[in-house]
Order: sequence, then structure tokens, then C-alpha cells
Amino acid sequence: MSASYGSDDLLDDASLVAAALVRARAAAGSAAAATEVQVGLLDAYVERFGVEGCRVLVAVLTELLVTQAGDVEGLLAGLEELELGVLTEAQRRER
Repeated sequence: MSASYGSDDLLDDASLVAAALVRARAAAGSAAAATEVQVGLLDAYVERFGVEGCRVLVAVLTELLVTQAGDVEGLLAGLEELELGVLTEAQRRER
């Protein structure tokens, strides 16, 4: 990623937080169990860099996701499945 996403410190911290978020999820075994640790990481990051820093974090996480996916077409298919599931659940709740 280029420094155009922000200062070097911001980009470095975003990269480290992205790695920590993924490691927390892997170590916890489930999304629910990882939430507390992940929220703590995000709170500390936002405290240091503000909400604007979240844009850099999202860019870093997106890059990580795409580069680690290997099969980008499979990733896109999985995202479509995720989106459909979320929209279906939202419609169910509205009824």
C-alpha cells in the first residue's frame, strides 16, 4: 500500500491493527468470542487516530483480504453469498 493513505505512522499502525484483528479472530475460534478483544483494539486505534484513521484501516483490511484470498473469484462469490444472507435476514426482521 502506498503512503497516499496517510502518514507512515498511520499506515504502519493500521497494518499492525489489521493483523491483530485477524489473529484475535483466529485465536478466539468464533466471531462472538473475538468481539471483546477486537473492540478493544479498535477503540485504542480510534483514540489514537480518530475516526478518519478508520478509512486507512479499512483500506489495509481490504488489501489483506484480497491478497490473501488467492481465489478472488471465489472471494467475490462468497461476498455475494454474505450480502444475500444479510439482506434476507434484514427483510425477515422487517416483517
